[in-house]
Amino acid sequence: MDFRQIFFDPQGRSSPRDFARGLIVLTGVMVAILTLTVIAGPQVNVLQYALVFPYICVFAKRLHDAGQSAWLWLLFLAGWLVVNAVVGGILMQLMVPGAMELSTDLVNAMLAPEGVDQAAL
Repeated sequence: MDFRQIFFDPQGRSSPRDFARGLIVLTGVMVAILTLTVIAGPQVNVLQYALVFPYICVFAKRLHDAGQSAWLWLLFLAGWLVVNAVVGGILMQLMVPGAMELSTDLVNAMLAPEGVDQAAL
């Protein structure tokens, strides 16, 4: 398995085995970054952005194999972002019932800081 071709070249095609290996490696790195985030702090999350291009390369090759354009990956990304936002919003309300009131208070405080009672926050 040529790592440069799999992770850094969006052109060409890949076998199902190379796709699976690439996806497993990228997912393992993502899990390691998320684990490191819990240990070291949220600033480590920036490392996730380094995985965007390798993910594009891995999925672009499989889309080429299916006869599709690699730009279709953006549609998948947009769908993932929408689902992530909706599920995250629902889970936030279930796990932290006062989250909506708190976020409303914070937005109001940012929009009109003079009229907000600081002791209430």
